[in-house]
Amino acid sequence: MNKPLLMLLIALSPIISAVANPTPPAEITNLIHDKASAASKIEELFNAVYKGENTHLVDNSVFSPYSSGDHRYLIAKAYITFYNENVRQQVWGILLDVDSGWIFSITEKQLDYFVRTGDRTYLPHPPNLDPNAGLQPPDNSELTEPSKPPTPAPVKNSASFIIALSQAFDNHDWQTITNYTVSGSVNYFGHLRVSNAFIRKDMQGDARTYASDRSAVYPETFTHEVSDEYSLTGMVR
Repeated sequence: MNKPLLMLLIALSPIISAVANPTPPAEITNLIHDKASAASKIEELFNAVYKGENTHLVDNSVFSPYSSGDHRYLIAKAYITFYNENVRQQVWGILLDVDSGWIFSITEKQLDYFVRTGDRTYLPHPPNLDPNAGLQPPDNSELTEPSKPPTPAPVKNSASFIIALSQAFDNHDWQTITNYTVSGSVNYFGHLRVSNAFIRKDMQGDARTYASDRSAVYPETFTHEVSDEYSLTGMVR
């Protein structure tokens, strides 16, 4: 995990509609065959997430059809300039869920992995705003009490908070991390709106993979403004 991106990645994602709106066949045809139409769709996504001020679409591919099980997607890549304290240019993957109309961005590596495997496990999922969803049986893993109560470090100021979170990641202390997160509302290292159970599983996996994990924190470098308007991944309808 890239710790310096912590304050960029753990942020609320943009407000979006939850009503299914399948992509019209004519629009699908344009996105597949017309690069300008594809560019317009991608710009719409990044303008919605970044308010049209912090990004610039340098170049992009047209969309290509891709299916995983009974899920139909259009996929593309975009070369984006991000304007902030450290101007950078990156290739991002763009996925459009044909049947629901959701469009979202993921990293180039995530897109390549998805195309190779068809594994949708780590793809962003639209929020479930069905008011009757609460009538369904709960996920027991979300309700399981931790083996010991969370013991987050006292937060005296923003610097100590950053250091405490960094230490928690170094120690694979998912209890402390999830004590500060709202399940289903966190952008977690490229994964959109993940649950606390997802965070726990990921950190437990890291604990088995990485016996030792230490990072140096320089609080004075954390100058990026974090709000619900900015995130490294985005999704709109």
